Amino acid sequence: MLKEEENLVKGIPVTVYDHPQGKGYEMMFKFWSGKMYVLTTPRWNQFKIDHALIPSQQVTVWLFRNLKTDNLCFAIALGSVHDGSRAH
Repeated sequence: MLKEEENLVKGIPVTVYDHPQGKGYEMMFKFWSGKMYVLTTPRWNQFKIDHALIPSQQVTVWLFRNLKTDNLCFAIALGSVHDGSRAH
């Protein structure tokens, strides 16, 4: 899904949407230290606060391109904290 000019080491600006509300958070998508993919910037911290995320909570993540802007986007659905199930 990446375009030739998109560089994960430098970072790609993305919009992350919470599902099903659809609120957008501007972030950077990066590949850190050759080990892991991450979403960064203070907006990630705000996303965690807004949704009271905890380390054991499962999420479902979708990656897509916005049809109007062709920008890379994510949608994140939050699972239940208690049973780890996916949000619907």
